[in-house]
Amino acid sequence: MRFLLRSLPVLLLSIVPACAAPEDDDVGSQSLAAYAGVRLTANQIANHARAAGLPCNTIVTATAVALGESDGYTRATHYNADSVDRGIWQINSKYWPMYSETCVFDAACNAKAMAAISNNGSNWTPWLAYTNGRYQMFWNDAQAGYDQGVTGCTAGGGNSGGSSPRPSTPTNGGITGTIWDTGGIGLTIRSSATPSSSALGVLSEGATITITCQARGETVQGHDVWDYLADRGGWVSDRFVYTGVNGFHPDAPRCR
Repeated sequence: MRFLLRSLPVLLLSIVPACAAPEDDDVGSQSLAAYAGVRLTANQIANHARAAGLPCNTIVTATAVALGESDGYTRATHYNADSVDRGIWQINSKYWPMYSETCVFDAACNAKAMAAISNNGSNWTPWLAYTNGRYQMFWNDAQAGYDQGVTGCTAGGGNSGGSSPRPSTPTNGGITGTIWDTGGIGLTIRSSATPSSSALGVLSEGATITITCQARGETVQGHDVWDYLADRGGWVSDRFVYTGVNGFHPDAPRCR
């Protein structure tokens, strides 16, 4: 039975409702997620993936998946009903019991487990951060980490030995929204769906934007929906975007 590795959209030791796809075995339960250990940079994660044997053109995807799953923490854990997802790539204890805690909480060994499970980066469907599109929120950070230098790879390249191609975004033009309730200071565009990611610019209050797609990200003032703006190459919190709908808009595609 296919399993899903969990993403970690919460802060240290926060109780959150389970958020897996229907085939996961503890849907509707409560689970405990924690960030712990050393927080690796995107470049460090990329180099671990490369050292584990992944081809250059899969490194950015591998890095984005890791950030979506664990935010880069070496001892990140997610407690399910009958198993635990562990480490950078959240290796599940039930479905992959051959990987010990000593291994999964070691960055290099966790990367080797990821490489084996993903068939050297050719199959990412076991990871929930990939199947629900969350990894795309971290794509810019993962690409930047890759471009800082990965052993044997060419920075900024394409499919021929370079980085992974960016996932496609919907081409239907999305929906429009208006920046509001910022207190007049405007809304910062972020490289990923989290307030701590790199700032790409500021949208003034009242500005009209085109939302290409929406996805879940870090919670901002009680709202975890983020809007991807393809024309800006970044993300904004939907908390400060008026679309006439609170949360996901029925006419806005989900990012994938």
